Amino acid sequence: MSAFAARRILRAIGTVGLLTGVAYTASILRDAILAALYGRSSALDIYFIALAPSQFLGMEMASLAYLAFLPEFSHSLGTGSAKGADELLRERLALTVKGTLSVAILVTIAGSLFARVLAPGYAQVNTLPSVRLSIAGLSLLIPIVGLIGVFRAFLEAQGRFVPWALVPAFRSGVLSVVVLLSALTPSIGWLIAGSLMGAATALACSWVTAHALPSYRTARQGHATGGRSPLPRSLVPLMAALVVGEATVLVDNAFASRTGVGGVQAFTLASNLLVIPQALITGAVATVYFPVYGAHFASGDRVEALKSLRGSVRLVVWSALPVVLVFCTGLGSILARVIYHRGTFDLEMVSLVSQAAAGLSLGLAPYASMMLMRQYVLVAGGPWLVFQAAGIFLCVKWLGNLALTNSLGILGIALSSSLAAVMACSYLALRVRRLAHTHVL
Repeated sequence: MSAFAARRILRAIGTVGLLTGVAYTASILRDAILAALYGRSSALDIYFIALAPSQFLGMEMASLAYLAFLPEFSHSLGTGSAKGADELLRERLALTVKGTLSVAILVTIAGSLFARVLAPGYAQVNTLPSVRLSIAGLSLLIPIVGLIGVFRAFLEAQGRFVPWALVPAFRSGVLSVVVLLSALTPSIGWLIAGSLMGAATALACSWVTAHALPSYRTARQGHATGGRSPLPRSLVPLMAALVVGEATVLVDNAFASRTGVGGVQAFTLASNLLVIPQALITGAVATVYFPVYGAHFASGDRVEALKSLRGSVRLVVWSALPVVLVFCTGLGSILARVIYHRGTFDLEMVSLVSQAAAGLSLGLAPYASMMLMRQYVLVAGGPWLVFQAAGIFLCVKWLGNLALTNSLGILGIALSSSLAAVMACSYLALRVRRLAHTHVL
């Protein structure tokens, strides 16, 4: 890779990282507000329990749409094919609406039938209806965020990174405003309403940005329409990996709910606290390097593709080390206290958050490396490896939770997450090494 190309990549990473950092800073402010007004309450625990499956599925389906559809949009825009980018976008939006609404209905049904399993710590008669209704309401996030993912693929195929980078800012900002306006009458209903309104605002921003591009109207500029585009072959293994990942989220919340009131919110807030460094390190680097891997493989230059992967992994590992030092020393506890210790969020809850954040930070570098290798094996033609790595992550996570939760509580769940990241990352590293020597995944 030339020095000029390297500098261009670093500048792009810096731009995306800055926007993402600003957006996720808004998320931390949102969590501080939630902790102050709802801390150590069953309402916030139930909200996080209900939010987790829908938010995970929505974000993962958005990621799936991005990974599967961006190459299609790039090809359509780059070759001037008979099927214009506008027509292809409409097809993929229609497909995503059908798929995500079906998933949302399944989540609602599953939440109603298995509420006791999903939230065993809240299996009392008086709290189960709140769990069921919250899961049903927040399931609408799945189609909203999934559609944003399709627009992300369309926009980023044309170098428009801002809308997706600012999605967390819209979601967090609107929710924060709603929570503050309803501070005199706090309830889980306001939390659900704020979440849905924030996601809808982000979707509207993505649509407006896409609609303003000339490529949005290519189908009406004389392109001949063709048959329906075939689905990408990577779609099935990515969807299978999504299901496994959803199971991992449910396992974590089920174990956390058994640790008592406040356990779920402590683990969730700790996870959110690491979102900023994770987004700056993993998100920015992965966003910029994904098309780089694809370009090298498209030209048949596997050597340069592997060099790019190694360079990106070194970048995220060295960037993650200072974060680990912060959260595994007294600085992490101070940071958690500054952000969360106010209102109803007492020092005991702050301690739980800082312990969980320290345990999760140990897995930051292997998790970031795993995300980069996931993209690499996708462009290398090994999408089922993504599913296999997700399966390893889930198995190690579940066994780790069984072994550590009773003795270590929330810290045990965090440590099992880091261990799962190490094992899944190691598996992908071995397969990538095999690819480098044999050209076979």
